[in-house]
Amino acid sequence: MTVRHMPRTSREKSRTGIYHILLRGIYRERVFEEDIDKLELMRIINNYVVVMGKVVNGKFVAETIVISE
Repeated sequence: MTVRHMPRTSREKSRTGIYHILLRGIYRERVFEEDIDKLELMRIINNYVVVMGKVVNGKFVAETIVISE
């Protein structure tokens, strides 16, 4: 099976400066193999916050979100 990806246009800069970050596995695959992977992501985000002088209003990491139909 060939998977084709559509090119993505640049995101517009938010007037409020508030952004939502979402990571999702393709085809519902796991994004994090182990808990240490989640911690590494939090470390990277925290480092960005300090270096760039940004503010994080909240963090939430979920294994999976199941939507029943």
